[in-house]
Amino acid sequence: MYRAQRAIQRWKTKAVLQAMLDETGASGPYDLESKLIEAYGDALGPRCSAFDRMKNLGQPDLEKKLPRLARDPANASRWMYHATLYAPEALDVLREAIWRLLDPTPIGHVELAELRERRYPGWEVFSGISVVAVDPAGFPEDDEWVHVGTGAPKQRQGLTEALFAMRYAEQWSNERAYHLHLLSAMERLASKELDPELQLLGAECCDYLASCFGRIEVPQSYRRGHVIELRLGLSAYLGADPFGVISGGELEWCPR
Repeated sequence: MYRAQRAIQRWKTKAVLQAMLDETGASGPYDLESKLIEAYGDALGPRCSAFDRMKNLGQPDLEKKLPRLARDPANASRWMYHATLYAPEALDVLREAIWRLLDPTPIGHVELAELRERRYPGWEVFSGISVVAVDPAGFPEDDEWVHVGTGAPKQRQGLTEALFAMRYAEQWSNERAYHLHLLSAMERLASKELDPELQLLGAECCDYLASCFGRIEVPQSYRRGHVIELRLGLSAYLGADPFGVISGGELEWCPR
């Protein structure tokens, strides 16, 4: 859990910097520094590597430092404080629902409903596909199926929607839908041509999802055919069997 929290903190810091670059039109950390010098001059002190560390390392934990940036005499803090003044809308990224959805701590029904309201302004309904989870060879009306979103594949909104659907399935103990949405989320991070807002997550987040969410418990009372049907349903979506291990009462997914 500690490693998960640290990873989320790093992504938040990188996301804030990317939002600052987008808001100011800066091409990178050095260009952002130049814009701040033009705006605030001597109030900043000597150039420092604060924005480079934010981009490359996701450090420091900007969210924790925000309340005391204005009072901190350190040079790096002065730069970050003035950056928040210069690009105040960039801090909105900290309130995005995706960070809580990435947190493996269980989510209750009330909190998930609040996250639904807070996901994105003007949230759109993305396109998707219906994956039959019982009998991939046929589509009778009584077959169980899962709607998997396919829209905005290179944007953070699309990943947020996939994670939201996954956490919703988690609440209702629907392991078929849960794993489909998990794999959908990982597919979104596998592309080499992602928008900048997803590049900061990238392959690292793909491994993170596999580690934090890639295992579910299958009750011993479930018949073995139920597990096999789940494997077939996922295979119909991915074109290959994504599961590497099925043993006892556990269903475990091995990442690519």
